Amino acid sequence: MRYYTYLWLRDDGTPYYVGKGTWRRAHRRGAPPEHRILMQEHPSESDAFAVEVFFIVYYGRKDNGTGILRNRTDGGEGVSGQLALLERNAKCKGVPLSPEHRAKMSAAKQGKPPNNLGTTRSEESKARTSETLRHWWKLRNVTHCKRGHERTPDNVYSTGGSCRQCRKERWENSRG
Repeated sequence: MRYYTYLWLRDDGTPYYVGKGTWRRAHRRGAPPEHRILMQEHPSESDAFAVEVFFIVYYGRKDNGTGILRNRTDGGEGVSGQLALLERNAKCKGVPLSPEHRAKMSAAKQGKPPNNLGTTRSEESKARTSETLRHWWKLRNVTHCKRGHERTPDNVYSTGGSCRQCRKERWENSRG
């Protein structure tokens, strides 16, 4: 298995997240574009964790006021692979939370509205959301393709939603 440490970079080139990964972890949903990801391979998982911890200490975390990273932990923890995660979850099922853990969770919630209720959004953010919703609503209500063929379940591919009739015409035209 290939272990690596990765940095997600802002537009200005400064890092905002450091992680340890295997396979395609650095490119998961929410990742920046490829050109804003730095990766360094390591011979072992422990080496990758050590470098992750070093970078988090070096750049510091925003949440505790020590730096610029959005990491919420000091790194060095985690598991590789789904099997270890499933084993841990199986051990924890049905185990009641300790009073100390409940107190920490309660303290963390103090002063925070549930589900961001009561928070205000900028006009720019509202406009972007509105535009996105309008765009998706238009796509949802499309009754014909751009060449005028009716979009029925029989005439639309389930993956991608392209028109079968258009694809058939393109195929016939390409054969001459």
